[in-house]
Amino acid sequence: MCQLLHKVLEINYDFFMSFLVTFNGQFKTYQLPDTFHHEKVSELFHSTVSKKVKDEESDFQKELKTHSEQKKKTSLEAYKKVSSPKKNFSSFETVDIMTHSVKTIQAQEQVQNAIEIMEKYQIQHLPVVNAENTLVGIVTDRDLYKAKATQKLKDIMSADIIACLEHTKIQVLASVMLHENIHCMPVLSENKTLIGIVTQSDILKAVLNAKILNFWA
Repeated sequence: MCQLLHKVLEINYDFFMSFLVTFNGQFKTYQLPDTFHHEKVSELFHSTVSKKVKDEESDFQKELKTHSEQKKKTSLEAYKKVSSPKKNFSSFETVDIMTHSVKTIQAQEQVQNAIEIMEKYQIQHLPVVNAENTLVGIVTDRDLYKAKATQKLKDIMSADIIACLEHTKIQVLASVMLHENIHCMPVLSENKTLIGIVTQSDILKAVLNAKILNFWA
């Protein structure tokens, strides 16, 4: 029981560290809603069942040793062929679907400059960074069209935003975005450098692609 509790706490720690709240370049851990804890405990028990299956596979392989070398080789190859797991949607991470060549802008620049970038690259969200490429805010097309062309971005940007780390599971990412009612999320490396951006459209495309692959599998 103690080992189980330790594992739950370990999973929750990793889960918490998948998201950060940034305010003007300062970071703190994002506090997940209580419902996420129940989901992770459920996931833990599923992993326990998976371990039992693997143990049974190990026993199966031990039994094969009682047969001839040729029979063992043939049986193992056939067994692996039918039992090898296919990569599914739940195994994908943010880094697999995010836009890597993310466009950014400095906080000191004017609204007009941001509008030009958005129109040129047909985007609706523009991360704001400092000289060290540290995320300090984000602006949307709606923010810009409500502002004056000569205003500084630092005066209109959203400075208190949620960002995720590159290895965040897509299912977790989607849950947080839905809970917070946000349409895009900046993606950070382990050293908190901006490396990408992910949108609801990216997630929907990933879901659609996964369903198509499963259909033809």
